[in-house]
Amino acid sequence: MGYAFYGWESAVVRAVSEEYPGIETPQDLYDALQNIWCEYTCAPRLRDGWREENKTLGQCSITAFLVQDIFGGEVYGILRSGGNYHCYNKVGETVFDLTSEQFGDEKLDYSDNPQQFREVHFAKVEKKERYEYLKKQLNVRSAAKARNLSDTLKATDYATEAHKGQTRKNSDIPYIYHPLTLACHALAMNIVEDDILAACLLHDVLEDCGKNAEKLPVSEDAKNLVVLLTHGKTNDQNREAVMDAYYDAIAKDTKAALIKCMDRCNNLTTMSWGLRRERILRMIKETEQYYPALLDVVKTSGKYCNAAWLLEYQIESMLDIYSSFLRKGIETF
Repeated sequence: MGYAFYGWESAVVRAVSEEYPGIETPQDLYDALQNIWCEYTCAPRLRDGWREENKTLGQCSITAFLVQDIFGGEVYGILRSGGNYHCYNKVGETVFDLTSEQFGDEKLDYSDNPQQFREVHFAKVEKKERYEYLKKQLNVRSAAKARNLSDTLKATDYATEAHKGQTRKNSDIPYIYHPLTLACHALAMNIVEDDILAACLLHDVLEDCGKNAEKLPVSEDAKNLVVLLTHGKTNDQNREAVMDAYYDAIAKDTKAALIKCMDRCNNLTTMSWGLRRERILRMIKETEQYYPALLDVVKTSGKYCNAAWLLEYQIESMLDIYSSFLRKGIETF
């Protein structure tokens, strides 16, 4: 197979990292990024011009540093008009540029250019967030492909499209970060069941995107988990009854309890900048009320007991931190 990016013929370097299974060559990474590069990962100043047919537009720096993570070497930059640098990679004596196609027929000069450093580039918070998005997507997709997890692959595409345009509360961070983080959390704990990973990715699409459970492109087991993880609308009058029934149902299913605990870990980690004080207080109370029972369910399963101890540690640590701030009357949330 032929490629069009600069240096592809000589880019025979091998991965020095095992973080992304199946990504052994720059060509493997290029193929994987075809499903990940998007308008969001494009540099903000260039987004108006981003198109599916020119996926590499505005992707250079975050891609080059991801290449460096996997293959080593250095990142260099070609000075462009306006003072920005177009980033590319050099590993040993091999020079290649996964995002060169954005320039069409223009010939770039890859000689005698200054080295680029992630500390400088990632001082821009939005650029670091776009880089982290590439990593999360690649982590989930490469793990799923290597293990033939068809539901996880389909769920990644489906959730990414379903949450398109949605952001986390009080931020510009795409909502898909949250389900991707859950899937990455599961993988980090060596949980690789297809139905669990798919449900991590899809757990909010019924509630937040108005999707129909029967039309989800995954197995019945994964669908059932997503349904369990979805609760009806609440108000001040019915919230207690709705949440009691919701958590009681989850506690009857070990996998649903496991996913819900991972979900709460991520929500506790991010709620200081995403929620108002009154909502933080409600989440703390809800966590203290319902999650000890869910953690006990996961612990006694045997299969996920190690994960349960890690989840309990994170949940209790976050609760202690928030409770300490609240007791001291700190109002910086």
